[in-house]
Amino acid sequence: MAILEDAFNMAINALRGEIGSFGEILFECYAGQFRVDFDATAEGLSGLKVKPSTRVMTFDNFQRRTRARYARHQLINKTSVLEKVGDEPDQITFDVKLIRELGVVPEEEIELIRGYIKAGTQESLIIGSEVLGEYVITELAEGRSFVDCFGRTQVAELSLTFEETGAAEQTETAPSTDLPPIWL
Repeated sequence: MAILEDAFNMAINALRGEIGSFGEILFECYAGQFRVDFDATAEGLSGLKVKPSTRVMTFDNFQRRTRARYARHQLINKTSVLEKVGDEPDQITFDVKLIRELGVVPEEEIELIRGYIKAGTQESLIIGSEVLGEYVITELAEGRSFVDCFGRTQVAELSLTFEETGAAEQTETAPSTDLPPIWL
């Protein structure tokens, strides 16, 4: 029975529930240590008990906006013509609810996010197993819906806006050394 319990515990702890990150900001739903206990009876296993997670910080209302830039060429006595001249940086917005009871200290997370904004910190934004690119946080809208009698925020609701920096694209399109030196 102990071997079965250990196997379950290893599997559950391996699935830490990380659903994304931005630098030191982790979006997760199962970050604590879990323990699964079984009660063995003649009929089989019963009494499966799982200790709940110790930290939950997830997002909601995820939206990604992708746009292109176009130049409009005016033609005499004809319909104007559009020409694509490039891409705009992607913009991502989502909401985060910070709840102290679920292992998150709202004040600490808010200050961390505010620090990223003020410093203009560029980090990889990762959602699931997909690296979306290099982004900066451009906006934080914050609401504190429940503050306890000690002045500690118990529940905070945040709306975050990320903007792509385009740093990866700039390095990929570096000028070629095959060009004459006057063009570099």
